[in-house]
Amino acid sequence: MCPDIPMFSLTQTQVPSVIVWVDDSGVAHARDTKTGNIIAEGSDHASVMQAAINAIDKGEVAVRGNVVLTSPVKMKSWVKVKFEEAVIPVDTYGFVFDGVQGAGLEGGRIKVTASSYTKAPILLTGAECKLNRIRDIVIELPVGQGYGIHIVAGANQWVYINKFEYIFISRGLEGVRVELSGDGWCDINEFTHIYIDVPSRYGFAVYNNGLDY
Repeated sequence: MCPDIPMFSLTQTQVPSVIVWVDDSGVAHARDTKTGNIIAEGSDHASVMQAAINAIDKGEVAVRGNVVLTSPVKMKSWVKVKFEEAVIPVDTYGFVFDGVQGAGLEGGRIKVTASSYTKAPILLTGAECKLNRIRDIVIELPVGQGYGIHIVAGANQWVYINKFEYIFISRGLEGVRVELSGDGWCDINEFTHIYIDVPSRYGFAVYNNGLDY
């Protein structure tokens, strides 16, 4: 049973820079709210979302309805993405923070339906991946497969000062997986109200150069 986690509502006072929505035929559209121009559209929802994120240097992308991600969506520094529901039907990462700073991911449900899953809906990695905020998200994984949140810091990579708030992770192999190798490090990350329900192995795991804690 999921706890009562506050979810994102598109009834908000702040006007997003870009709105992404999916029509009845399954085609996604991204529209600039200031100009009214269509930035991108197509049946590949991840590509349309990526174009929306890439189109702004700072601001918010609001995603309406249910999107299907068959490839990763790469987050961008100082851009926030608010979404309602995302489905991952293949073995791919969902939202990737790679060397990103000051980005946000907020509100919604991520459901993995892949028959075999070895990755995570949310990945943080890269050099100077910091000051990002991820909150108000429900992650549903297949039984015994994948990780809810995956943090990877290899050689010359630093993943730190990120905030994770009000996140519910159900099933999966591990709820939160942190992997450090070489001289990579992960410090001052803040986890608040993280609910991890029946993982097959660990709720929260740290692997330092192959050793698990």
